[in-house]
Amino acid sequence: MKCSICLYGDAGTGKSAFLLRLMDEHACTEDPWRKLHTRILARHVCSVYNKDSLDPDQWARSLAAQLIQAVLEQPPSARVTIVSLLGSLWRKFKDERALWEWLENCDANTIMDKFVVPSLHLFGGPLGGRDILILDSLDEALTRSVTRGDDSLYKDMHCDSLEHTSVVAVLRKYTRRPGTDADKRLPAWVRVVTTSRPDKDTRERLEPLLGGASITV
Repeated sequence: MKCSICLYGDAGTGKSAFLLRLMDEHACTEDPWRKLHTRILARHVCSVYNKDSLDPDQWARSLAAQLIQAVLEQPPSARVTIVSLLGSLWRKFKDERALWEWLENCDANTIMDKFVVPSLHLFGGPLGGRDILILDSLDEALTRSVTRGDDSLYKDMHCDSLEHTSVVAVLRKYTRRPGTDADKRLPAWVRVVTTSRPDKDTRERLEPLLGGASITV
């Protein structure tokens, strides 16, 4: 079963609007929107207008924070069970402040290796039904950030210097693929949903991440 899927589409086709609605609790009061919304475990929007959104370290910190929040939002009985299951992994931090200080001082790979991936494996399955990681405009994670109104917005698309230091590179490293160490990758129950522009260069760079699972709108 495919664990990742990308919605490809040109600007204005509604791919990001679809995800934005899916992420909006107030817009998802009826099925099937409600059911899909309740499955969201974490979300992220990449934008060339927001430098931090293109920083893989910031993305990993945000992902860790959203996992913690998801645990805290579970019913008390379930929360106690989950924290007990996580055991020494989370208890190595003497308090919440120590955890956040650690996250602030670690890079994306360390956060994924030491916290995010082990936590997801220890959950053993969807956390309260949550199993979807959303990354909107993933193609923009392969760009340099620009200031709004810059006419050269897409001149620096797909910078080679960002090929191995982007949100895409980190996500690709931890995506489950045949022949890789399963316990060092995102578990099979995690679903990754992304959007991107459909140009050939972008598709070629995202193909190793998505494994060919895509929809063009």
